[in-house]
Amino acid sequence: MPGNEDSPRKKNIREEMRSHLANRDLFEQAKSYAYDYMDEIFDRSVFPTEEAIDALRVFDEPLPEESCEPAEILHLLHDYGSPATVAHTGGRYFGFVNGGAVPTALAARWLSDVWDQNFALYVISPIQAVDLTLARGFFSPGTTLSVGRDLKNMIC
Repeated sequence: MPGNEDSPRKKNIREEMRSHLANRDLFEQAKSYAYDYMDEIFDRSVFPTEEAIDALRVFDEPLPEESCEPAEILHLLHDYGSPATVAHTGGRYFGFVNGGAVPTALAARWLSDVWDQNFALYVISPIQAVDLTLARGFFSPGTTLSVGRDLKNMIC
């Protein structure tokens, strides 16, 4: 029955999520891919090659009926997504209002991504409210802030 918290499907999803959180292999894989990306960023052009962009067709597929292995998702993102990025990391990109990620800000963002918090109200996330208050102190009254991970970059 929809909405029944005790349905077998919901228990399986919760168990699977707990398993992924307890077994750090998925996060270690993501960390390894992130380090690979950072290690190669200075040896590639800032804008992706045509081949890398064309290879993104691998993602052009129907929505699967079943979930796939999380490790395979990361593998696809790393093998096909990473080469098709614009190299903001590393400080060589100066287009639009983007720029290179500051290593401390990137590490803080990783941590805050795991927190998965929402800025809406203090009662939803006291830490995010404190971050926003801190950031407001950097600007004059009336300044508009973009919140979220960009705010973490700015604070760091």
